[in-house]
Amino acid sequence: MKKVGKIFGYLLMGVLALFVAFNVMLFAQTKMNPGEIPSVFGYKFLTVLSGSMRPVIEPGDMIIVKDTPVKEMKKGDIVTFEHNGKLVTHRITSMKEDGGLSYQTKGDANPSKDPEMIKGDEMRGTYVARIPAFGLLMDKVTGIWGMIVLIGIPGLTLIIMEFITKRKNKKDRGSRPYPVES
Repeated sequence: MKKVGKIFGYLLMGVLALFVAFNVMLFAQTKMNPGEIPSVFGYKFLTVLSGSMRPVIEPGDMIIVKDTPVKEMKKGDIVTFEHNGKLVTHRITSMKEDGGLSYQTKGDANPSKDPEMIKGDEMRGTYVARIPAFGLLMDKVTGIWGMIVLIGIPGLTLIIMEFITKRKNKKDRGSRPYPVES
């Protein structure tokens, strides 16, 4: 049972370390490139706020968007674009070449197409996957209190568990008689 607890503790510490490294990388990118969406190896992690893409993507989901050359985007792709200062994730319904590529988009749950064509330079990437409700969780843990709950409490628990284990091992060694040479 002790081994299972230690293995679990090490796994938890590993996951927390990866989470902290991931957040530090995103934080550094945000500070170095203000106004750009931070990415990890060309992948962006975004929280969905509206229901315009239901049932494929729900509000509160975290979506993963991959940097994709505009020329590779095609009809039917779900894309994220920045239009009028807002990030939007909708499906491409048609494309038009007019001195550059423009895209007609529509949210799956919306009754009509988006009012304006989206220019290629407004495209930010294509949808790869979603993590249901994870965006809500990430929004909660990105502040200082979230970090304390997500990292501080488990970390403190592991330190206390290690201290108790070492103390117990020390007591066990102290109660055994020392070997005597004869």
